[in-house]
Amino acid sequence: MSHIFISYSHKDSEYANQLGASLEASGFQVWIDRRIDYGAEWSDVIEAHLNECGAFVLIMSRNAKASTWVKNELSRAQRLNKPIFPIWIDGDIWLAVESLQHFDAREGGMPPQKFYTQLAQIIPPEVSAPALLPDFEPPKLPLPEPFEWCAIPSGTVTLSEGERQTVETVAPFYIAKYPITNAQFRVFAKATGTEVKPSAFAGDDVPRTNVTWNMATDFCSWLTREWGDGIIWLPDEAEWQRAAQGDENRRFPWGDQFDVACCNTRESQKKQATPVWQYPQGISSFGVLDMSGNVWEWCDDLFEIDGRPYAYARGGAWTSSQHEARVTFQAGFPADDWNYDRGFRIVAMTP
Repeated sequence: MSHIFISYSHKDSEYANQLGASLEASGFQVWIDRRIDYGAEWSDVIEAHLNECGAFVLIMSRNAKASTWVKNELSRAQRLNKPIFPIWIDGDIWLAVESLQHFDAREGGMPPQKFYTQLAQIIPPEVSAPALLPDFEPPKLPLPEPFEWCAIPSGTVTLSEGERQTVETVAPFYIAKYPITNAQFRVFAKATGTEVKPSAFAGDDVPRTNVTWNMATDFCSWLTREWGDGIIWLPDEAEWQRAAQGDENRRFPWGDQFDVACCNTRESQKKQATPVWQYPQGISSFGVLDMSGNVWEWCDDLFEIDGRPYAYARGGAWTSSQHEARVTFQAGFPADDWNYDRGFRIVAMTP
């Protein structure tokens, strides 16, 4: 099967990687250069993939217009009579492709469905195996409402860490529809006799804050014992992103455009955490709520800085900007540290 060659400036790498992930999720084979330092050998690799590609996608921007590499790639694609699909993300329309149909993505989202349809006429996408749902019933837990499970089907996500991109395959699982609340955490503290720092904000349905990663995993261990048939734990980064992003590789759980009516971030000016059900418009395609803003959510992934354990967190908080509320944004905090904008949600899986 022929592949799609994506030509872009590395200053536009975030958009290029999102586009590549979107195309792969649609069944297309994609070649995208993620290397920064080029040499003569790497030039040969690019040339070979250009020669073999079935379609050439140009990410048209001010940065790309200033890139000699992008100009050379476009020139070669034209000499080889490759089908060219310009995607316009900023700047002006290029004279070199002015006569071609372009796809307007200046608002920051993925190109329209017509783009994928026209690509499919040239390079038919592969039919992927159907996504699988969890093969077990979600556990009934001793937690007060609001508590529900959302089933997340198997799939893939693209994780970013600096310039490094990795595609992770995610098995089916259940995730809590909401972050853990004050009322739910009180059940744990009473049942286990755990002394905890008070939550930063009152209200039974407000997310539990001032909770360390270690305390969140203690909560999960308690629920695992209560369930008895499987494991309750924190989502890892891939699971969290899968539940938030869905199959459409969205920037935010609800879509590609930020909307202050969908989440509690700095832009909403609430200046504190809000009830977990307050933003129904922010629902993800899998039915999960409150995944952008309100509180940072601890993930299972740990790393070290100078010998001190840290854990990744996702989703942003009421203190965060919309940039930090994107589903791909990654933060890290000391695992033994608590804060007024940090909370968590849980997942269920079988051993």
